[in-house]
Amino acid sequence: MRNIKAIDALHLAIADVEKIDYLCTCDDRFRKSASKIKKLDTKIVSPIEFIEEYENDYDNK
Repeated sequence: MRNIKAIDALHLAIADVEKIDYLCTCDDRFRKSASKIKKLDTKIVSPIEFIEEYENDYDNK
């Protein structure tokens, strides 16, 4: 599966099944590989990206 480690694939699958909005990771290789999966509703982000998105969402409410 696109060079994704088994444990990362498990986390990704659980996040997708549970309809998690964000999966935050510091693993750039995992983020890059997972972001290529088209049918994935969970957004894979770095901690900084997560904070930026959260602040943008919060400011827009």
